[in-house]
Formats: sequence, structure tokens, C-alpha cells
Amino acid sequence: MYFSTKFSRFSFSGPSPINTRLKFLSSLLLNLTNQTIIPSEIIIIDSSSSDKTVKIAREFQCIVSTIKRNQFRHGHARNLGARLAHGEILVFMTQDALPVNPQFLAEIVRPIQEGWAQAATARQIPYDSANTIEKLSRKFNYPEQSNLRNWQDTAEMGIKAVFFSNTASAIDQYVFLRLGGFSENVIVDEDLEFCARMLRAGYSVAYQSQAIVYHSHNYSLSQLFRRYFDIGVFFWQARNTLYDIPIYNEGRKYISQSIQSLVTQNDLHWIPRFMVESIVKYFAFRLGLGYRFIPYSVKHHLSGQAYFWEESSRGKK
Repeated sequence: MYFSTKFSRFSFSGPSPINTRLKFLSSLLLNLTNQTIIPSEIIIIDSSSSDKTVKIAREFQCIVSTIKRNQFRHGHARNLGARLAHGEILVFMTQDALPVNPQFLAEIVRPIQEGWAQAATARQIPYDSANTIEKLSRKFNYPEQSNLRNWQDTAEMGIKAVFFSNTASAIDQYVFLRLGGFSENVIVDEDLEFCARMLRAGYSVAYQSQAIVYHSHNYSLSQLFRRYFDIGVFFWQARNTLYDIPIYNEGRKYISQSIQSLVTQNDLHWIPRFMVESIVKYFAFRLGLGYRFIPYSVKHHLSGQAYFWEESSRGKK
């Protein structure tokens, strides 16, 4: 058992739109200062932002590390923050997640402090501004019931067993370092890939539904396409880690449950949009799986992670 009452928390400032980033950052940092337990340090990885991100962070006495914009990678940014941290529990968050109550930090680290898990991921509920489809997605992916997962659960749960989100998560620092941190070679979903390696190594991961954050997006169809293209790319890149984890058809289950909910709620006018989004996701994912056969000049525009492909084209990956 690895027990600690001291932890570090860090966020990263990626290449997201300026108005989106600043809209949440101040609220998040203020919220963290009013938790029932306070982080020993807050580290922000800033990708050479030209807005007030760094100014706001320093007003809250955060530690800020700046990287070049074209060096941003999800795994790389978080690994850098982890190397700078001194706490024994690392709490990862994105700038657009907001804890629902002052007990969030206490709940997200509780499984690690009590020794019955070595990592925990939070429940995400939608902001009031989320559309109906986004609310259905959050409800499907983030249920009210907590669970504890180990490697044996992959046989029954399939890919759901390694579901893990760095939007709001906590990881035992010793385990994080022992497993080499997040992969810097995957385009997205470095959290899911790390969770799979954790379970393989014999550790346990908690879905902590009592640790709740607001987090949601109203994606346009083009944004959805780019997101799921990148997810398809990830599943090919992480194939050696995920090779024997059954990928059950969660998509069909999600579509079935969501349409049933739309009918029950009398939101029938959302069904055409929902079906269009589902088709876009499917074809983008399949296209991403075959990214190796797509010219750089094309996939650079299909992806939501342009910098990843720029680095790849220079032979650095």
C-alpha cells in the first residue's frame, strides 16, 4: 500500500481557443482554493499562450512552465507537470473542468489514500449549456455508481474496464513513475492507454462517482469528425497495449439507449441530429484507423491535433 496525504495538482493549457481557456481558468483556480483539502502545489503547463493564461495562473501562485506551441502533446505536457511535482499523489485536470463541490479533491484522492486503488477518475456531468445529445453522452459514460477495476474485469467489461479520463483524475506518483508515465507517442487518449498498462501491471483503478466535475462540449459536426478521427488513430497506435482487451460494441449500446431516452423524454426532434452525429463518428473513427495510408497533407486537416502531424512529418515520431 502506498499512502499519502500530500498531493500535487496540475492542469495544462493546450492549444484551445483563447476565449474557451480563459472562461474557465479563473473559476477553476478559485474553486481549488476553496476545497476541503488544498493541493500542496498547482502546476500549469502553458503552450506559449498569447492571452492572460500565465498572468491569471501567477495571480493564484501557480507554478507555470511554458513549452513551445508546436511541442504540445497531451502525454508530454502531463509528464512534464509530473516531473515538476513534489506531491505523492498527482491530480490531473484540464482547464475546462470545474469541481461541483468543495469535496471533489478529497474524494478523487480518497481511493489512493486509503490504499484500495492506485488511480481514480472522476464523474463528469454536463454544464447547463450542454445540448441534449451531450447530456446523454455524459450520462452513458459517467454513471452514478462507482466501481473498482482490475485486469480480470477486462474479460467482462472489455474496453470499459480501461476507461479513464485526465479531465479529472488522480494517480499514485510512485506507480506513475514506475510505469513510465503517459505515452508521448499516441495522439490522444494517453489516459486510457496508461490505465490499460496499470491494470496489466496488477494495479487497481477506481471510477469515483462521488468526485464530480462539470465538463461538456457542444461539438459541431466538423469538430466531432476531427475528434473521432484522432480516436481512430489512437486505437491503431495503442494496438500493442490493447490487443487482448475485448472491444465490445459500446457504440450500439449507446445509440440504442440514447434513442430510447430521446423517445421517453419526447425529444424526438433531436433524433435526426443524433443519427447524423453517430454516422460522422463511425466514419471518422474508421478513417483514423487507416491513417497510415492517408497523405500528410490530408490527415493534417482531418485531425484536431495539427501539431502532432507536424512533428511526425519531421521524423520525430
